[in-house]
Order: sequence, then C-alpha cells, then structure tokens
Amino acid sequence: MTAEQQRIAIAEACGWTYTKTVKELPYGRAPEGKHPTMFGKEVSWDIPLPNYLNDLNAMREAEHLLFSRKKPLWDSFAMHLCNIGYRGTTTIKYAIHATAAQRAEAFLRTLNLWKD
Repeated sequence: MTAEQQRIAIAEACGWTYTKTVKELPYGRAPEGKHPTMFGKEVSWDIPLPNYLNDLNAMREAEHLLFSRKKPLWDSFAMHLCNIGYRGTTTIKYAIHATAAQRAEAFLRTLNLWKD
C-alpha cells in the first residue's frame, strides 16, 4: 500500500470521511466530536488527514480503536507489530520501539485492511 492509501484506510477506520487529495495530501472530514473549533463552534471543512505514518501521537489515537472494542485486539496487534519490525520475533519488548509506520502497518493488518 502507498503511504496515502495507508493514511486514508486508517483515517476511515477511525471515523474520518476521505474527500479528496490536494498536492499529494489526503483531506477529509473529522469524526463527530473531533472537528476543529473556531470561536467556540465546531467547523466541518476538509482538513488534512492525520499523518499516521510519521506521527506516533496520531497512531496512539488510532490504536485506541483496537483496545476500545468488546474484545480488544491487543494480541493480534502485538503479533503483527513484532512480525513487521523484528522479522518474526514474538518478544513483545521489541514492540515498544516500533516506528509510527510500523504501527500503522500492524494496525491495518490487525483490522484486515492491509492490501499487498
């Protein structure tokens, strides 16, 4: 998957609505309750999607989706994360050093959204 495809897939999984790409940046509408505010009111114009592949804070927000389910997907996410970053090791201690891009791929694989 390209970086843009990954950003769009993660954003949509997190409730964003993809609308367009401008100058190679994907834009969309934030999920309910996450819109930027102006003068104390939410605005709903198109804004750039979070840069999940380069921003650990954005990935942390996305990962909350995996853990807020009735059946959290921690085991699956951790397994994918170890396989991506450390070539098959199952030692979870390596997962804490994963980059945002590695976390993004593991997130997509966990939700079966990754396309080769």
